[in-house]
Amino acid sequence: MTVRAHAESARSAATDRAFAFLGYGFLFFATFTLGLLAVLAVLLAYSRQNSPDPVARSHFRKQIKSFWFDLVLIAAGAVAGYVALAGGLGTLIGLSGVKLPGGITVENAGWITLALGIAWAVLWVWGFLNLIIGSIAGAARLAAGKPIGHLPAA
Repeated sequence: MTVRAHAESARSAATDRAFAFLGYGFLFFATFTLGLLAVLAVLLAYSRQNSPDPVARSHFRKQIKSFWFDLVLIAAGAVAGYVALAGGLGTLIGLSGVKLPGGITVENAGWITLALGIAWAVLWVWGFLNLIIGSIAGAARLAAGKPIGHLPAA
């Protein structure tokens, strides 16, 4: 490999790693922008996932997986939250003396609502912490020049 080719390869790797850092920054701040920056991060990662630098490539793939995992967590949390809200309304209606459908007692509706409310909180906190901590840990590994997982033998 010539000196010029080596310099070009190093410049390309540095550019890819800078984009990977940008992706981690977007993921870190995504929770404060209602996920808009997460969408930008995953678009950036998809556009750079075939990077010639194996370390940067592993980080882009991690960012893509993290985005989809967190999206599933947040969607499941939203469903649990909305169903818990409906259960809470059902409990209030049952307390007013109206008979609940399906033979559900007010006590059962209350317990179901409580369980779904806890599920909602756990899923949202898990998604939030996964974005924050995963971004910090990924950026730290990238700064150290370490890949996510193991690189295949060349």
